[in-house]
Amino acid sequence: MKTWLAVYAGWDKYPYIGPDEMDRYREAIEILRKLKKAILVVTSGVPKRGTTPHSNALKKYVLEWGIPNHRVIENPAGTDTVTDTIAILEAIKRKSGPVIVVTSWYHIPRVWIIWTALRIFFDFGRKVSFRATGGVTRPIFSLLCEIFAIPKSIAEMVWMRKTIRAVM
Repeated sequence: MKTWLAVYAGWDKYPYIGPDEMDRYREAIEILRKLKKAILVVTSGVPKRGTTPHSNALKKYVLEWGIPNHRVIENPAGTDTVTDTIAILEAIKRKSGPVIVVTSWYHIPRVWIIWTALRIFFDFGRKVSFRATGGVTRPIFSLLCEIFAIPKSIAEMVWMRKTIRAVM
């Protein structure tokens, strides 16, 4: 059975991969090396000042670390945490196996709420576990941004409920 790795990208702009993203993807690479059947789902869409999906840079980064191309699925549809989650669900639709969510420690509460809502309200029956990565350049600012983003994410999930049901 395959394990699906969902790694959230962050706020950085293409082609630059910021320190938080590097932490997240290094953790994902370690998991991919340990779990030989694991597949990484790379999301994150078009940045504000560019036309190339940020997911391209993230996939390239993972491939440079020696992860084979067939173990990386790219879906650049996401533009924020909720739409990244929808892009992940779309990529793993009709495929079995647990999901490991990898993100920064300050992002875990919001991501946990989103995946828990999927389980409760949308009958998402897979096992989901979470791996938090370390450092952040501005921890207090980042944590406050995440706390204030939780209501927005909940509202967005309610607004996008038909889209979510369609990809599950």
